[in-house]
Amino acid sequence: MAAFLFPDAAEPIMVILAVALEFVFFLVVAFLALLFFVAEPARLAFGVASVATASVTLMLYLDKHGHKDAALWLCGLVVLAVVPLALVALWRAVIGDDTADRLMQATAGGGALASAGWLAVRVGLGGLFGGGGASR
Repeated sequence: MAAFLFPDAAEPIMVILAVALEFVFFLVVAFLALLFFVAEPARLAFGVASVATASVTLMLYLDKHGHKDAALWLCGLVVLAVVPLALVALWRAVIGDDTADRLMQATAGGGALASAGWLAVRVGLGGLFGGGGASR
């Protein structure tokens, strides 16, 4: 709303808003991923989110001032740092806290994850395993 009220200062306001949203995103992803490994992940997640946000801010600065190659390298480093945390958070969201129990259920053929995987195989592979696939 401030960008519409003050059109002359719209660009800095939008950059600040984008950086704040990136920080919150990095903080949530890092906290959820580190919760699985660390008893008190708040400080570490805050540090990870701060470093990632500072790197993205530096990347935006370098990109704006014509250093595209350095900005791309920095973007790649941020992605390499954050994607594993996001995959761990996604794994925890799908599997849950009882990873050993869920893996045993999936191996035995039971549980929601194994059922969803079997349905995806039957429906998604064009009927190779008895499902209709894309031909329906």
